[in-house]
Amino acid sequence: QEDQAKADQEDQAKADQEDQAKAQHDHNDDDVVKIFHVRSKKARGFRRCGFRFNKEGFGIAEDMLTEEQQEILINEPNLVVRVDEMTRKELDELTDEAYEKGLLHGID
Repeated sequence: QEDQAKADQEDQAKADQEDQAKAQHDHNDDDVVKIFHVRSKKARGFRRCGFRFNKEGFGIAEDMLTEEQQEILINEPNLVVRVDEMTRKELDELTDEAYEKGLLHGID
């Protein structure tokens, strides 16, 4: 039952992230965005907050995460988290590149 509750919470987090991603297109290209670069310390990867992190890791825009998710990721001992900043335009370019490489799915 606890596993189901955890899975439901992760599914809700993923749905919230998709909604936030759709809203991000309303921003100015020069807006500065915090990016959470997150990778797993475990070779087999690690799931948290609706994401599956591998050893290589990837970046997540701050507005794709709730404040609670940000705290969870930063404080998770199985993850390495680095926070950087970039402009919205730079982020959009990286996102487009990730789609072209097939690294992102399901967020329009």
